[in-house]
Amino acid sequence: MKHLMFGLAFIGTLILFSCSKVVYSHKQVMEKYLNKEGVVNRFGLPTEIMKGDNTEEWIYNYDVRSKDQKDDNLNKTEPANGTYNSVDNSDQISARNVAQFSQFKRFIKFTFDKKGNTLKWDSQGVDLTTRARSTGKTIGLVFLLIAGGAVVVVGLAIAAFSGAVH
Repeated sequence: MKHLMFGLAFIGTLILFSCSKVVYSHKQVMEKYLNKEGVVNRFGLPTEIMKGDNTEEWIYNYDVRSKDQKDDNLNKTEPANGTYNSVDNSDQISARNVAQFSQFKRFIKFTFDKKGNTLKWDSQGVDLTTRARSTGKTIGLVFLLIAGGAVVVVGLAIAAFSGAVH
């Protein structure tokens, strides 16, 4: 009985101090950015902008990043070097307006409609896959462990008092 209780306490402590992880794929992360405001809040202002009749495309160059930025900082917000006004959908951006994008090996590109809604995105050489803690799953695991331990303890107590266990 003493070994069972120690084992349950050990497993409970192990689960309590470990958190479940959820992996969000690159596609799932990118699909969260539904408009220009969300894109600017996450990525800063673009490297180049190409305006069409009904659409506007923004491209972010990831070729010129330092080694630290390439390895560690793809999931961090970049500093903005201009302003974006989501109320009237205007921008005062220091990005280059171009007729054709430069050729980048590593990039993220967004296409927006005239209202600033994201129509589509494309990326090459950039992976924003993210691992996040899932506290709900961790709490569920702890609850199941506690409930299972309680059932075992109650079962052993009933068996001990009924004379079944000597």
